[in-house]
Amino acid sequence: EDYWQALDRFDNLPFWRAAQDIKSRMLAGVRARLEREYKQKGMGSVQLAHITRLLDPSNPDVLTIGFARRFATYKRAALLLRDRERLRKLVSDPDRPVLFLFAGKAHPADRPGQEVLREIKRAMLSPELAGHVVFLEDYDIQLARWLVTGVDVWLNNPVAPLEASGTSGIKAAINGRLNLSILDGWWAEAWDGQNGWGLPGADAADEARRDDLDAAAVFDALEEEVVPLYYGRNADGFSPGWVRRCRHAMASVIPRFNMRRVVGDYAEGLYRPAAEMGRRLLADHGHPAAELAAWKRRVRERWHGVEILEVHETPRGAGSTSPLVMRAKVQLAGLDPADLCVEFKARRMLPDAGFEQAPLCSFGHGTPPGHWLARFTVAGPVAEDGTVEYGVAATPPGMGQYQLEVRVYPWHPLLTHPLEMGLMKRL
Repeated sequence: EDYWQALDRFDNLPFWRAAQDIKSRMLAGVRARLEREYKQKGMGSVQLAHITRLLDPSNPDVLTIGFARRFATYKRAALLLRDRERLRKLVSDPDRPVLFLFAGKAHPADRPGQEVLREIKRAMLSPELAGHVVFLEDYDIQLARWLVTGVDVWLNNPVAPLEASGTSGIKAAINGRLNLSILDGWWAEAWDGQNGWGLPGADAADEARRDDLDAAAVFDALEEEVVPLYYGRNADGFSPGWVRRCRHAMASVIPRFNMRRVVGDYAEGLYRPAAEMGRRLLADHGHPAAELAAWKRRVRERWHGVEILEVHETPRGAGSTSPLVMRAKVQLAGLDPADLCVEFKARRMLPDAGFEQAPLCSFGHGTPPGHWLARFTVAGPVAEDGTVEYGVAATPPGMGQYQLEVRVYPWHPLLTHPLEMGLMKRL
């Protein structure tokens, strides 16, 4: 990481000129594709000129926002179209125009995804958004390369937490472009407050309400931060604050999100543990594997009867000298107490509720920030009715107000992952 801090020593003006040169080449390539498309379809030159008026390689100073990926519905490509009037006002300011470039394909069997694509295409041809919202057909590797290297902002607004990774945003940041994204996938780990913009994502049960809130958050970020920063130009024609963020995006992302990291994480988090588990299961002529399979069958047969019946001594407060003490009564349904893991999970609500980055890694990097996990131990014998009490005494990791739940799930020392069975009950 120290190596990439050398980017801080770059002068702003040469960096900006290099970025604008790359952007100009992107605009030229995109414009040429649109011209070919319109010629093939026999569309008029006047309409083409209107659609491409901001795609000017000789004037790359228009804020350009890119969205290019598979058009799965959870990615919400058309999210900002929920408020067309606000979008129209955002893009059409003559002193601070904004250009959106959309590209992507929907799976042939994904009818809802294809409808999202059509919605954006219709917006591109509408009088109020024409020339400011452009959809690029025939998405391919060349177009993807142009966009991740040439746009100013990479937009990503999926339904959290459904984003698997988000490698296009990584490519954009590696090329000195800024991400504006819901804090999901890789961005939940990468965003540091200065290398782009991170939005927490609305927590609303109603999907329409959630989408409205997320769209409003993206608009707020664009109107209040992104657009003013980009157009805060100095005498040399660029925004020093913008260039600093672009350099920092490269310095903070390149050393941490690359193929060395991918190979290392897969090796340490998956392949080596899987190889070790394979050796354990196949030892003694496969007896451990047979034991684990029999245990899984028994757990699945009896899981419907497992239940957390009650939690005693519900805590009101705890501290370093007075730990949280709890007992939970669990119906085993014929299982052994050692077959179950009983634990509590607490999430800090105050202070700083909602501002902690999402923990989206399964490679065992410890307890997520703002969370508190503690495991119960068996606190007594199994009663005649098949119940047993588990107990715990745990010290809080820090001050604050916590929301707490008690949960139980199957546990066996030969499981590859503690939650491998996909079974859990909560109280």
